Amino acid sequence: MPAGRRPSDARRTKLKSTESSGMDNIRISNICPIDRYYKVSNKVLDTFEEKFDEIAQSNTNTHEHADPRLLDDAYIYGRRYAVFVSQVLPKHDYFESTVPKYVNLRNMSIIQCKKVIEKMEIIADWMDMQELEAARLRKVEEQKRQDEDLQRKLEKLMPKAPVGQVREKEKSNSSSSAVSVVPEVAPPPTFEEFLENEGTSGESPVVTIQPDDDTISAITEMPHIPLPPPPTVPPASIIKPPSLDWGSVDPSASSLKPPEDAMPMIEVIAMYTRKFESLKQNRMISIHNLGTHQGRLKEPGKDSTNGCTVISALVAQNHLKPGPAIPNSQIESVIDIDAPPILRKVRVKLGLTGDALIIPSDVNDYFVDNNMLRQDQFVGVCGGNIMDEEHMGELLKLMQCGLEQKGVSDKKVAATFFFHEHVICILKTFTLKGELRYELVDSMPRNMKPGPGPASAVRVRCLDIEGLQVLLSWYACSRFSDSNCDFIDQHGWDENNCDFDPRVFQAFVWSEL
Repeated sequence: MPAGRRPSDARRTKLKSTESSGMDNIRISNICPIDRYYKVSNKVLDTFEEKFDEIAQSNTNTHEHADPRLLDDAYIYGRRYAVFVSQVLPKHDYFESTVPKYVNLRNMSIIQCKKVIEKMEIIADWMDMQELEAARLRKVEEQKRQDEDLQRKLEKLMPKAPVGQVREKEKSNSSSSAVSVVPEVAPPPTFEEFLENEGTSGESPVVTIQPDDDTISAITEMPHIPLPPPPTVPPASIIKPPSLDWGSVDPSASSLKPPEDAMPMIEVIAMYTRKFESLKQNRMISIHNLGTHQGRLKEPGKDSTNGCTVISALVAQNHLKPGPAIPNSQIESVIDIDAPPILRKVRVKLGLTGDALIIPSDVNDYFVDNNMLRQDQFVGVCGGNIMDEEHMGELLKLMQCGLEQKGVSDKKVAATFFFHEHVICILKTFTLKGELRYELVDSMPRNMKPGPGPASAVRVRCLDIEGLQVLLSWYACSRFSDSNCDFIDQHGWDENNCDFDPRVFQAFVWSEL
């Protein structure tokens, strides 16, 4: 074995390679509170500790006889926790926050990660013991098979002697009797002679007496001796890594599968693209470019990069003020003038640095604490799977009814809509003639009109609630990457793992009083 190699290297490499494909699909969202990701990682940590303790307590001195599957599960959970805490979680903008709450969570996770890595080294030692024992058993079984092969070859070279003729012989001072005499047979070849003959032409050593028909029949009908069963500890080459869901406490639990009649995402995207384009052609949806976008200005105090949570809340606040619908010029002022100082204040309060994205709940708290949005204006919060008609229907109902329990409210409504690392604002408004309209305001630079032109923030207007449903579905499809589509085609919606699902959305809805 080359220097530095360990007996269980191949086994652990196979586990790592299989697990890496799953870890590559793990995505975290900066608009999801980091506390929830710590909570999920702690579930994995607890499962790792349970499995490690089960192995340690099973048989202290002979871990080479521990259940290989249990060892593999423990290794997978430990590595999953260590990779998530050390590589994935630091990508969240709140990971480096200086707020004591987040400092404590970060420090605790680092301490736990070090302990897990130490225990994983112990697990690797136990795997080494198993692989060495498996190699020893394989060697014993191979030697046993070789011995049996040799024994069968020797038996073929040692035929039974034929029965001799019976003759009578008189003996002095005794009565005569018939005695069977076995003719003399040449001695069998020695072990050295057998090996020498094996290396030549393959002919058997010469014997002086040829076997009769009975002897040949006895040799050819010799029963087959079955080989012993394989060793109980599987070798590294056939060990299959466990298939486990991220955050799953029960390793036997499988991922939820999509319905058998589910439409592939490539077809879903094509369907909503056709519907969106049809509504545009029929003037049921219209697109209006704004004169700016978030992050356009880079001067200190004017940069609104990653400010979508604050921008959307400000658009909602201004929209809900008494009077007509919010004009384009006011949305542009929100992006370039109003949002940057608030972004700076909230980031300082939360101990965030640079262009960190602020999670929605912290923005809501800031606006309520500063009477920018009132608690009695709050309609509700909804969320779930953006591609689920029922989940989407909850949002549409809140937008229609507002603070009313049923029917279509005659009050303006606004929602901050969080999806795929970005926040947009959805508005329910009325024209000067009192005609109902629904709008989507996106502060990111986009070019949604045909032909060349500068990208800018956009304002998309729908004539009815059905148009809004198509618009939001089309918007969601436009944000899905190829890997997102693959994930959706392979996995059903799971509430327990929704924080890692690309379909998850959340909306906070507010109403005019």
